[in-house]
Amino acid sequence: MELFQNSQAAYRVYADGSCDNKGNGGWAAIIVSEDRSIELSGSVMNTSNNRMELTAVLEGLAALPDSAQDITVISDSQYVVTGAVFASWWRDHDWQSRRGGKVRYIEMWQRFLALVSGNRLVRTLWCKGHAGIVLNELCDKLAKKERDKLIMTGKCSSTRRTVPGSGISKDRTVILSGAGMPAAIAGL
Repeated sequence: MELFQNSQAAYRVYADGSCDNKGNGGWAAIIVSEDRSIELSGSVMNTSNNRMELTAVLEGLAALPDSAQDITVISDSQYVVTGAVFASWWRDHDWQSRRGGKVRYIEMWQRFLALVSGNRLVRTLWCKGHAGIVLNELCDKLAKKERDKLIMTGKCSSTRRTVPGSGISKDRTVILSGAGMPAAIAGL
């Protein structure tokens, strides 16, 4: 089933992760296109916050149509945004960091590079968390909900929900209302 009507449209992927100190994690991604948005979320045991932040991005990118070319990933994770910049460099240097240590989560970064390859123009933008950027706040809430559901039930889960008629034209005003947001996001 095709999730989006116009696969050539511009897409925004908001992503966030959450993890408690016992390794119970949740992730969420909200994909926004011209005509709709889709909320994805899930939970994982024995994980870390950085893994959940990156999982949210990967799941969001994986849900896009193969023909999607204009993609903006928006995350409050410095780890994800910085990693997206360095992933190709790490790959080209045998997954060694600039400081000489081995990069963590190599398989996930390899998947990231595969998902952004080809003719795709993918931008990653950092946004300040808990700063009133509505879709980032919603991702945070969904990720924590999945994490809390895991804690209560002991079972991992995943959820997908389509919201018709809530596309980019409506999203623009939501983004611009965020306080403390970087200029890069204000230019969307």
